[in-house]
Amino acid sequence: MIRTITPATAMLSVLLAIGQFGPPPHADPDGLAELRGRIRSLDSRLEGLTPERPADYLLLGEEVASESETPEARLLARQLLVLAVELDRRQDGVAPPTHRVGPTACLALAGLSTREDERRWLRAMAAVLAEYANRPSRAPPPPRSVSDAAVSLDAATAIGLVRSGEGRRAQSRLAKPGVRDTIRRYEAMLSSSGQSGELDKLERRAREWPCPECGNKRFVSKSTPAGTRTVPCYTCAGNPGPRLTPQEFAAQLRAEAWLLNGVHRSWAAQTAADGGAPLRDLDPAELAEWMSVDPDRPLWRDGRWSSDEKAKPATAPAVSPGSPAPVRG
Repeated sequence: MIRTITPATAMLSVLLAIGQFGPPPHADPDGLAELRGRIRSLDSRLEGLTPERPADYLLLGEEVASESETPEARLLARQLLVLAVELDRRQDGVAPPTHRVGPTACLALAGLSTREDERRWLRAMAAVLAEYANRPSRAPPPPRSVSDAAVSLDAATAIGLVRSGEGRRAQSRLAKPGVRDTIRRYEAMLSSSGQSGELDKLERRAREWPCPECGNKRFVSKSTPAGTRTVPCYTCAGNPGPRLTPQEFAAQLRAEAWLLNGVHRSWAAQTAADGGAPLRDLDPAELAEWMSVDPDRPLWRDGRWSSDEKAKPATAPAVSPGSPAPVRG
């Protein structure tokens, strides 16, 4: 049987296909319906956020992160935590160090991230923010001078010397002014888990080498009935230096690249160190851009992020919870 399609039937089909009759009653335009069921008064709490209280962004961001089961919810959590960091930075010289929330927000972002390199970067950023908050002057550090670059070079060289078993030379570098402080600032990058204590581990390993048996000559003399012959050292097996896991080795190379300001960027070295990801500076001012968040739109109005009336209007488009993050490479 041939079914006859009338013009009215065809028009009705077209209207249904293009959605002329509006969204269904339970439409979820921003993808946060499930989150609203988990977090009480979510919209009113979002609208109550003010740039003068970055701690509120942190607290709500942590709560959203703990309930994030959809991409939209995770994006909202990231937006809140990045805004907490950025608004906290604007408290420089105003809020005391004990009231600063930037380091905690960075650690929360690290827990939300699914990429190990990004988690390590965020943990190191948290350490940098904590250092900023504890300085007598809240102003950012001045641009690196020649002496700063020399200290960074000594710090990177000390790490390499420890790795090769040159403990005495490493200790000499570590004793130079500023070297230990510089390594401590970046020590979270020396650990695959981003933890502290790596400077103490470096110093302990420096004290254990050179090889106590061959003195890093890599061989020893052995007496045999046929005479004296040279054999590989029984202690270091001809390869002095601490035994590192592949993760520790890659972490040390990555930290050295940061200390050297990322000047060694061959494709082979970068891919071996971080899978080819672009190097990111440990500058808190770069965090919002890297996370695709517009810090000049900290107010939640009508289901989207809007600019602060008290701040200079932003020219960048708003980043809403349902907007896909741009791909950076």
